Amino acid sequence: MLTVTKQTQVNIGGLSFSGQMTRQAEGVVAESVALDAAVAGSLTTRSDDDSGTVTTPVEHGLNSADTVNVFWEGGCRYGMDINSIGVGGDTVTLEGGAGDVLPAQDTSVFIAKQVSVAVSVDGDLAVYMVALASTRGHIAFHTASACLHAVSLPASEAWEWASEHGIANPLTGDPIVEILASAGSGSAASLQLGILYDSVT
Repeated sequence: MLTVTKQTQVNIGGLSFSGQMTRQAEGVVAESVALDAAVAGSLTTRSDDDSGTVTTPVEHGLNSADTVNVFWEGGCRYGMDINSIGVGGDTVTLEGGAGDVLPAQDTSVFIAKQVSVAVSVDGDLAVYMVALASTRGHIAFHTASACLHAVSLPASEAWEWASEHGIANPLTGDPIVEILASAGSGSAASLQLGILYDSVT
């Protein structure tokens, strides 16, 4: 049996709150992933809510086959396809994806390649999950056919879910087979992810 223990300490309005949460289960997913820095650019053409062209430095390392996440202040559109890269290499045309609609033309953005993390877990059996990125980031939990749940991660702020707290399990559905992650700033990041889950039996 595996155990997760979380200590909480909060100070607000002159009051101090402390507590401890413990969960136990048979299985665990524990991943530590390095994420490359995102590419800075500007949305110089906004075709519609989910397509446009970003002007970037020439040496950006992006390819026409890449699927990327696009970040800007206050928003993120994830799972966008690169349609084309300009002849000079300094423009990247994007379309599709999900999440927030693209921002206004000429907004500063970051483009980040998605990193694939292979996992195998039935989210219906989860009792606790947590993710933490050292910079702003994004993770998306995928089944064999679709994105089941996506989360934007503020820098150094943990996202978590725990059973028995009255909040629906966000990973209910088909089993998770892949997590797609990216940093959302011009700095490389480290991502840590943990899922504690019960046995099928």
